[in-house]
Amino acid sequence: MTQLETNGIVDESEQKEVLYEIRVDMAFDEWKRSSGTISIRKAARKHGVSYHTVRGRIKGAVSRKQHSHDMQRLSVQEEGLLRKWVLQLGAWGWLPLISQLYRMANELCRSKGDNIPLGINWPQLFLCRHPDL
Repeated sequence: MTQLETNGIVDESEQKEVLYEIRVDMAFDEWKRSSGTISIRKAARKHGVSYHTVRGRIKGAVSRKQHSHDMQRLSVQEEGLLRKWVLQLGAWGWLPLISQLYRMANELCRSKGDNIPLGINWPQLFLCRHPDL
């Protein structure tokens, strides 16, 4: 598995998911632009996606990936800062411990008024979301 340079997608299944999401967005946009002259089924079929998925988006559903981001206690930007922090420490030759990463993430939460500690598995899940670390 190679990392794509263009958009940071790490593995083939993630790449397929992103391409599927793009096609869903294209079907949704086509249906929206047509102002009812093209059916949802026809737009979905044309772009090779599920009718139910496009219909769900029309009714306000969000992608799985977006839904997952909404459930996380740290934003994408905050996780990006943590990632940069880990990479900077690594560049200096000081690899952080998992406990340091966990404490830093909890500090970020506390700085925005969230005083409940992150779950015990948070560091491992963070590393799964950022396999380049």
